[in-house]
Amino acid sequence: MSALQTVYRSPNGDDWLVERSPVGHVIAVVHQANAASGGTRTRTPISEFLERNGNGPEVAAVLRSIET
Repeated sequence: MSALQTVYRSPNGDDWLVERSPVGHVIAVVHQANAASGGTRTRTPISEFLERNGNGPEVAAVLRSIET
C-alpha cells in the first residue's frame, strides 16, 4: 500500500503530494486542485513530473521530499 504526503500548498490552495511505496521511495506526484478549480486530482509518475515541471516551488518541495 502506498502513502500520500502533502509537500506543498500553493497560494491559490492547490496541494502537491508525494506518493511513497511501502519501502519509502517516491513513486508519483499527486496534484490536488483547489475547490474553486474543481478539486481534480492528477497523478504523475515521479520521473515524468521531474522531466516536465521546471523549477517552480512545487518541484523544489518534491525534490526536498526525495532527499529526506
